[in-house]
Amino acid sequence: MEKIRTLIADDELIIRRGLQKMLEKDPAIELVGEAEDGELALMLCLEKKPDLAFVDINMPFLDGLSFIERLRQNSPSTLVIVISGYDDFEYARKAIQLGVFAYLLKPVRENLFFETLNKAKHALIKSMETEQYLVWAKEQLAKNKEALLSHFLQALLAGSYEQEEILMEMKYLNSSIPDPFSLFLCKIQQKPSLVDEGAWQDSLVFFAAREQALSLFPPETLCYRQGSNEVVFLCKAVSHEEEKRLLDSLKERIERHLPAEVISLSARGEGYLSIAEKFASLEEELATITQLPKTMVQAVDYLGKHYWQNSISLREVSDHVQVTTQHLSRLFKSALNVTFVEYLTILRVQKAVELMKDSEKKIYEVAEEVGYSSQHYFCTAFKRVLHLSPQEYRKTQYKGENNA
Repeated sequence: MEKIRTLIADDELIIRRGLQKMLEKDPAIELVGEAEDGELALMLCLEKKPDLAFVDINMPFLDGLSFIERLRQNSPSTLVIVISGYDDFEYARKAIQLGVFAYLLKPVRENLFFETLNKAKHALIKSMETEQYLVWAKEQLAKNKEALLSHFLQALLAGSYEQEEILMEMKYLNSSIPDPFSLFLCKIQQKPSLVDEGAWQDSLVFFAAREQALSLFPPETLCYRQGSNEVVFLCKAVSHEEEKRLLDSLKERIERHLPAEVISLSARGEGYLSIAEKFASLEEELATITQLPKTMVQAVDYLGKHYWQNSISLREVSDHVQVTTQHLSRLFKSALNVTFVEYLTILRVQKAVELMKDSEKKIYEVAEEVGYSSQHYFCTAFKRVLHLSPQEYRKTQYKGENNA
């Protein structure tokens, strides 16, 4: 146990010497300074940072109460015992308001002095042990924060938390979840033919992909590894256009630097509890895509990033995946049981529904954002898929919220 650093502040030399002699009898005490006035005492306290200070009320230049008040501002953890020649209630009351540990009257009786000193030592030791534990706990948290944060994100994405539990975990980890948010799910598949004797393991691919992503995504983006080859990114909400740009940039960087192919999806939402719902939806969509032939995966991925362009066509997509329009058309019918146009329509309506849930955008604005230059054409397509007009759908959402 470290010694208790102690300071004496009293304008009477005889008192200082008396206190010093009594303190020397206790091996746990280390006297770090003496002062005959309040100003010198304050300077010594700021320099020596004592654990315990014996302070006279009546000192020149800066009286004891003013000294204690200034000390509280600069060294709040120093424990103060007042030594006073004044048996005055008002002095004692002010001292108590300033948080002094004890108030002893001169001349100080030795038995009362040691009784008070022992109580002060016990309080300081307990405080030091608590402080040491907090330092240790902070060090452990810092060492294990990444693992703890990963566990938190895993439970968050699985929907295992209630709202209050999320808030408590964020406070404990000194971290925050963005709200509203953008959620990204990337599946990174290695190309076995390019792997050089196992040099690129799953974990290395994950860390390399994470570094690339965190250099692109907004500050304070959270990253979580889902299984062996999926990575989840959670950041503050960005526009659909920005989501597409980020995913395109990430795919280009990863595939340029790593022996891997990337399939990526994104969604936006609001509220901590909706994160799990959005994630489950992305996982379901990813599972559907990854069961498709490679050419279809590429075509669906391309449409997922370019559906908002009203000029997108079967020809453009087939050129991108390097097959004929006839072959790609047959693939859509055999793999998804829909035509290219039907799939594009369904995809645009799904994205429109997301926009209508998460914003107050006008119908024509939603139509433009999902690739329709005509609101009338958009409403016709929307009704063909959901058997409701966009206006009717929005009303059902409004009623649902009121009944919730």
